[in-house]
Amino acid sequence: SLDNYGKSELDLAKVVHDYIVKNTLYCNSEQTFYQYLPYGSLILGEGVCQSYSAAFNMICRELGINSVSVVNEDHMWNVIEFEGKHYYFDCTWDDNEKENKISDTYRGVSKSIIESTHGPFTFYKYALDSLRS
Repeated sequence: SLDNYGKSELDLAKVVHDYIVKNTLYCNSEQTFYQYLPYGSLILGEGVCQSYSAAFNMICRELGINSVSVVNEDHMWNVIEFEGKHYYFDCTWDDNEKENKISDTYRGVSKSIIESTHGPFTFYKYALDSLRS
């Protein structure tokens, strides 16, 4: 369970990130419809990047954290706004199943870090506008 007593939205988002990474396996085999939805990550325990991202959004929103998905040509991750700054989370790329550990390489990072590895954002402006509404 998530205990938010005394934790900032940024700290809670990091807990959500770690929970999803720890409890979801990336689906390399034949994919079903569910592996694109939060259901894949949260119930089945497996999914693709869209599932990881949707699950992150779903839990964050339940905790009162404004989170949206960000996409490029072939990947999806998340951005939250905290104290006027944007923090990027990529649960999929932080899921290091081979070493069975949770990486924090893309846990609450800056725009410049995420752009250096993920490239340009296809719907970046839409995501930022969604954070403000």
